[in-house]
Amino acid sequence: MTSRIQFLHQISALSVLYQTIFEVYQNVVDGSYRLSPQDNMPSDVAALFRECIAEPQMRPTFKSIVLFLKACLKGSTAEEQ
Repeated sequence: MTSRIQFLHQISALSVLYQTIFEVYQNVVDGSYRLSPQDNMPSDVAALFRECIAEPQMRPTFKSIVLFLKACLKGSTAEEQ
């Protein structure tokens, strides 16, 4: 499994540690908490991540996100062969 696929698989397991859901909510609402790409993210996934947390009018559509992720999966299948 390539690092990109491993990373995408790990996304579902990631969570904010040591904060209650209320603390996370408050920090997001007041703008003091902003997610940032992890150091181990593949560069193309990190770029997509940054686009997704940009100002709302600059964010990609879900359709373009799905197309990107499908291309990642297709590319990693070809790399594994």
